[in-house]
Amino acid sequence: MRKARLIQASGGVYHITSRIIQKQFLLNNLEKDLFRQLMWQLADFSGITVLTHCFMTNHFHLLIEVPDAPETISEDEIEQRLKALSKSKTALRSPAETFRHQLNVMRAQQAVQADVDRFCDQYRDRMFNLTAYVKELKQRFSQNYNNRHKRKGPLWEERFKSTLLEPAMRPLLEVAAYIDLNPVRAGICTKPERYRFCGYSGALAGDPRCIEGYARLFAMMGIERSATDEQVLAIYRMALFGRATENVPKGRAGVPEEVIRAVLAAGGKLGVAEKLQHRIRYYSEGIIIGGLAFVEGFAYQLQKQNQLKRQLKPHVVQSAPLQTLSSDEALVAL
Repeated sequence: MRKARLIQASGGVYHITSRIIQKQFLLNNLEKDLFRQLMWQLADFSGITVLTHCFMTNHFHLLIEVPDAPETISEDEIEQRLKALSKSKTALRSPAETFRHQLNVMRAQQAVQADVDRFCDQYRDRMFNLTAYVKELKQRFSQNYNNRHKRKGPLWEERFKSTLLEPAMRPLLEVAAYIDLNPVRAGICTKPERYRFCGYSGALAGDPRCIEGYARLFAMMGIERSATDEQVLAIYRMALFGRATENVPKGRAGVPEEVIRAVLAAGGKLGVAEKLQHRIRYYSEGIIIGGLAFVEGFAYQLQKQNQLKRQLKPHVVQSAPLQTLSSDEALVAL
């Protein structure tokens, strides 16, 4: 018997997880980048705040805040929110333009207000709604993935899991740390900041969306937004590394003890050199996409310009080249 999923009755903070069907490892770096872009777009449209996130190769974690829905959402606000959604290749108009065009047509045809309200409610019902947000995120990504890979059928396991969290320090920190430490516990890296597809790594690299997520997280714990971004991240880093040795699967190294001691001794603060090194690493993963010769040329320039000792190695962003490309022309990214 399937376990009943918690139904969202009002706003709240939720831990969301969902897996690829049959736990297949289908999300490479390119897919994770595309999934993150869609996550932010739909968050802006729906009014949901992503506090932190982590995308693995066969599943994802989201920690999101769903505000209580306002009593009214005007037509102008609906149109403004729709501007966050990108236009499909086959559509003549963007989602916002389509909405306004259909409204104008209804009014030109002298539609009664009840019909206009029903039309607008189709959009309102997708806002401030946990189920609608996750469902649309998964569906839109599935359609995009299947179109690009000439694939048919479901991409995700049927249901997503949701856990409602008390907006208090202990549950919020525990779950946020659990999410950001996923790649460490999977044995992918020894520090969460070295995994590009989690909220903590993005925040250290200066991504304003990720930073704002942690600021909101700490606001719910009573830490005012007057605290600087650096102070917020230092506090979170202390909590994160303080939990880095908990629940590590047998046979996995986790974060080395000496690293944890150094983080705690520094009060969670990063040195200038560490910040620069992380930002270079973060923004040099996946920002250049093209043929091997093209990417290698930029990799050499970036390495020389920043005097990096570590060689920047391009990686393939497709499991197989497109049909129109020969095997030595597969897309790679840095």
